[in-house]
Amino acid sequence: ALEVDLDAGVAQVLELVADGARLKDAAGTIAEATGLGKRDLYQAALQAR
Repeated sequence: ALEVDLDAGVAQVLELVADGARLKDAAGTIAEATGLGKRDLYQAALQAR
């Protein structure tokens, strides 16, 4: 897994959402890819939108 911080992970989640992914699915995808917490990504992305 790549070492990325939460902000970078959220940016990746929001890119997937912009491409049409559902936020929950995008958070799961990026959580698997980065090792970040899915819930952490989801909550942070919700606040960042």
